[in-house]
Amino acid sequence: QPEIKKSLKSAIRKSLNIIRSAVRKGAASVTTNPEKRRKGVGLVVYKNGSGGQVNIYTPFYLSNSTGRGLFILRWLEEGTKEGIDRNGRKHGATPAKPFFNAAVSSSLGKAEEALSDNILQSIEKVASKRK
Repeated sequence: QPEIKKSLKSAIRKSLNIIRSAVRKGAASVTTNPEKRRKGVGLVVYKNGSGGQVNIYTPFYLSNSTGRGLFILRWLEEGTKEGIDRNGRKHGATPAKPFFNAAVSSSLGKAEEALSDNILQSIEKVASKRK
């Protein structure tokens, strides 16, 4: 039913926000740009309400950079190797600075507790509306 699915998705989103904020704090250790921390961490709740994910794989363009270049936090997480781009210019390697897994594992317990509490609250909310 639509209201049950909507409340379940809301409960999942609330618990995933805990993980997203922890990942953003972890990203502060590798970048000082607040736009990179804010836009670089994505949160998705599945349409059917079965779950969701927090990721750092979403590419985005920086608004305040002079070149308006593409940026992905994954490049800082996993590092890059030396190479040559399409225009023949060389670029250096970026050393890996892993922060994502540490941030997720540190906040996972809190998120799980919040998820169970949020689901119970959303069920009670829907039940009270139906009375």
